[in-house]
Amino acid sequence: MPELPEVQTTVDGLNRTVRGKVFKCAWVDWPHKIKGIPGQELGRQLKGAKIIEARRLGKNIFIKLDNDYTIHAHLKMTGHFLFGKWKMAPSSLPPPLAGSRPKAGREPKQTREQWQVPRLPRSTEAELAKTEETKRWIAIEPQAMRDDPGNRFIRLMFTFTDGTQLALCDMRRFAKVGLYPTEEVAEHVEIGLLGPDPLDKDFKPGDLANILKNPTARPIKQFLMDQTKIAGIGNIYSDEILWRSGIHPRRKPASVTRAEIKNLHKAMQEGLRKGLDMGGDSDVDFRNIDGERGRFQETHRAYRCTGKPCGKRDCGGTITREVIGARSAHYCSVHQV
Repeated sequence: MPELPEVQTTVDGLNRTVRGKVFKCAWVDWPHKIKGIPGQELGRQLKGAKIIEARRLGKNIFIKLDNDYTIHAHLKMTGHFLFGKWKMAPSSLPPPLAGSRPKAGREPKQTREQWQVPRLPRSTEAELAKTEETKRWIAIEPQAMRDDPGNRFIRLMFTFTDGTQLALCDMRRFAKVGLYPTEEVAEHVEIGLLGPDPLDKDFKPGDLANILKNPTARPIKQFLMDQTKIAGIGNIYSDEILWRSGIHPRRKPASVTRAEIKNLHKAMQEGLRKGLDMGGDSDVDFRNIDGERGRFQETHRAYRCTGKPCGKRDCGGTITREVIGARSAHYCSVHQV
C-alpha cells in the first residue's frame, strides 16, 4: 500500500503536471465505485472545471477544483495516478447507445463522456482480469506507460481540454475516488479522525511522547500504523523506522523511554524523508505520475529482508520475520529490543 512518501510523491507529481488544467470529460470502468455523486455523472460534473492544487493528508489525496468541488482519492493497495496520453482500443468501444438511430450509412458519433465499459458477470470479470482489462487503453506517451505492465490496469481516465490525460491505474480495484463539495469533503473523508502528520514541522518529540502514553495493549508496530494516532505510516516504513530506532516491534508504546522516543522521532523523519528523496517504494506496485518506479526498496534494512544479516554496523544480528496483528513484521534479532 502506498504510504506517506509514495502519496506525497504522487501529490508533487500532480501539482507539476495537472495544476491549472481544465477537465473535458471522464471515463470510469466501475461507475458505482465513485463516491459522492453517481459515477455516470462524473464527466458531466467535472467538465469545464480547473484544477487549483493537490494536497495530502496522511495517505489521502485531495484535488481542489475551481467549481467549489474537490476530488478525494485513497490509493489503497495498488493504486497510482499516471499522466500522459492514451487511446482507447477499438475493441473496447461499446455498441451504439440505446435509442440512437443513425442515418442510413452513418454510424452514430460517441463522445468519450459516453464511453462506459459494459457490466460483466463476476465469473467473466475474473476470466478477463489478466487479459482484456489491460488492453482497453493503449498508452501513447511517455515510454514508461507502454513498457511497464504495472501501468496497464486503467480504472479511471480524466481527459483535459489540451488533450493530455490523467489516469488511475489499480490492479486490485481497491482504490477509492470521490467528488464532494469542497466545504463538505472533511465530513465525508473523516479528516478529523487522522492523527498528526509525522513530517509536519510542528510535530515534535514531545508530541510523539504524548501519543505513546496511550495505555494500549497493542504492539508499537501496530500502533505506528494506526492512522488515528499518526497519519501516513504503513507496513513498510514502520519496519524501517523501528529498525532505525532500535525498538522491537512487539514493545508496548508506553514502555518506550524518553531517549528512545527521541530516537524514534528522528527515525521517522529520516526514514520518511529518505523515501521521499528516492521517489517512494516500488517493491510491488507503486509508480510515480510518470509511470516510473521509486527506489526506496533498494535501501530496505528490515522490510522483506528475512534471513539477511543486519545492516547496522557491528550488530551481527539477522533479520527475522513474524506476524504481528495479521501483518508481517521484520526486525533485527539483536539490536532491536
